[in-house]
Amino acid sequence: MKSEQNIPPLKGIKVLDLSRLLPGPLCSLFLADLGAEVIKIEDPILGDFSRKFPPIKDKNSWSYLLINRNKKVKYFNLKDDNDRKNFLELTKDVDVLLEGFRPGVTKRLGVDYEAICKINPKIVYCSLTAFGQTGPLKDKAAHDINILGLSGLLDQMKRKGEPPTWGNIQWADTAGGGLHACIGILAALFGSKIHGIGRYVDISMLDGLISLSPFLFAGLQANGKLASRSQDFLSGAAPFYRVYETNDQKFMALGAIEKKFWIEFCKGIEREDLIELHDSRLYSDESLHQAIEKAIRKCTQSEWVAKFEAIDACFTPVLPMDETILHPQVLERSMVIESIHPTDGEFKQFALPIKMSDFKFMEYLPAP
Repeated sequence: MKSEQNIPPLKGIKVLDLSRLLPGPLCSLFLADLGAEVIKIEDPILGDFSRKFPPIKDKNSWSYLLINRNKKVKYFNLKDDNDRKNFLELTKDVDVLLEGFRPGVTKRLGVDYEAICKINPKIVYCSLTAFGQTGPLKDKAAHDINILGLSGLLDQMKRKGEPPTWGNIQWADTAGGGLHACIGILAALFGSKIHGIGRYVDISMLDGLISLSPFLFAGLQANGKLASRSQDFLSGAAPFYRVYETNDQKFMALGAIEKKFWIEFCKGIEREDLIELHDSRLYSDESLHQAIEKAIRKCTQSEWVAKFEAIDACFTPVLPMDETILHPQVLERSMVIESIHPTDGEFKQFALPIKMSDFKFMEYLPAP
């Protein structure tokens, strides 16, 4: 997308980020990448715990470097009266304050929404926690795996008769928390500019995950119960929406939900006799699954990729991340950038995934 000028959409917006680890810093990363001035507040002795979260590059954690670019840093011990006074002075001239402490902590520190509102009534104040500011679990500690477990999603991450496998993506922290916080902040900011009022934004990672499961929720309501593991429409029951093993023990993902894609797929694997079996009543027919499995095992993954290069059938390779970042589509979209950090040296990082006219993402500050 060509741009005649580069005007960051959040230029002029100032953010104070009191959060640590992943959910809050991911939220403020998107705000910073979109042009907001983000000042990361860290403890002068402990810093952000994620600085030492493995793997460590040189001085800092790789993940810390990735999610804290384009941010400034200031150090305050909010238990110290003088530091707290200086921090409160900062809040007079900011648009957003983001924090990720458990409920009640900011009040004890004297930096809660009520205290900040007296100084800056138009501020957007966002609290991002595991369970939100209300409910019986609001004061409980939890990490990503705990929230996944409570959300109903971890229960779905398994094949029938097997234990859950959750992978190395922190769904609760990122999709449940960080992204929903970003949406809430941007909506409140928009409202603040129109109506001239500040807002308190209460984000629960558990709430966020529940909102990301419409098909699971719909199936439960429609049928009065959950389908057997791996036996729901999009979790393995349908032969046209499954992962199949190739001749070289790699995998291909098939998503031929629409009949037109199924037709092209069947032609591509030279099994046109299967075309008429694209029918929900046949999901339980294991012979159809086996027929496709047998056909896919005839070729290697790279051979299938080559065969389907000109065929539109929603049939794609399952790639490890080291291959993903070298994929022509990812490279064309400039989703991987080369960086040089003043203390940690060269490394690659993901770019802002949001593209828009008259704005080009860039890294203008390395992680603090």
